[in-house]
Formats: sequence, structure tokens, C-alpha cells
Amino acid sequence: MFRSRTCKFVSFMTDSSYYKTASFYIFSGTGNSLRVADWMRQIAENRGIHVTRQFIGRKSQKQPATDSDKHLVCLFMPTHGFTAPWSVIRFALRMPGVRKAHGIVVATQGRIQFKRFFIPGLSGSATFIIALILAFKGYKVKGVQSCLLYTSDAADELDGV
Repeated sequence: MFRSRTCKFVSFMTDSSYYKTASFYIFSGTGNSLRVADWMRQIAENRGIHVTRQFIGRKSQKQPATDSDKHLVCLFMPTHGFTAPWSVIRFALRMPGVRKAHGIVVATQGRIQFKRFFIPGLSGSATFIIALILAFKGYKVKGVQSCLLYTSDAADELDGV
């Protein structure tokens, strides 16, 4: 199931009775953000949280605001040039304002290989820009997380580990 060496962000769902619903908004290019969102969806559903997901894109539909402290809004995205992709920033700016809903932001990052050396990716300001937008919209930001995925993570998932 979920096994990653650098993504340890499920502590916000430790009490299975706290959140009742969650909305996952996903922007994924290579599939890493989608993979992380699926891992979190499995964890949430195992704890009794009803999850809806929507992909962020050119034809993103606005979701009605669920303004409840039992609702969690999660934005998943890759980093792009050490910051959030413009389409995710635009999506966050267009999200409806709330007063009670909670939010988290997860950014995936890759790595660079230079001969035998691997340089981990950097998320820079990606998570904090989106978290700041959510805070201005009234969301109670519960966390930001950068998730470094290695190439072996995809193989582990295929092996069912």
C-alpha cells in the first residue's frame, strides 16, 4: 500500500472520526501527484472519510464550497521552477471563500541525476504560495508537505508493497 521514504503527511487524519468529507484537487503531469493523491485517498477512505476528487486543468469546474470544520480540502501539484504551476495558482485564486474548512497542500518533486550522483528536487515556494492563498480565502491551513518521489517508488507500487 503506502510506502514512501519522504512522504509522511498522514498525521492530519489520525482521528478517523474528525473529518467526514474531503475534496482532492489534483494537477499532475507525469503522474506523481496523482499517485500521492491516490495514496492519501486510500488512507482517508480506510478511516471512513468520503473523498471526492477533481483534476485541475483548463476546464476545471468550480466546486461548491463546503464550509464545515469536518471538511478537508487537499491540493496536489508538482513543482514547476521551484514554485507552483500557474494553473494551480489560478485555480486557488478562484476557489470560493470559506470560514471553517481545513486545507492542506502537497507538492511533489523529482530529482536530477548527474552521473552517479542524485540531487533531490526542491519545492521552493510552491506549497507556501498556495497555502497563503488558501489562508486568505478563509481556509484553516493544517499543513504543507513536499514529497520527493524516487524512481523505485513506482516499482514498489507495481509490486504491491
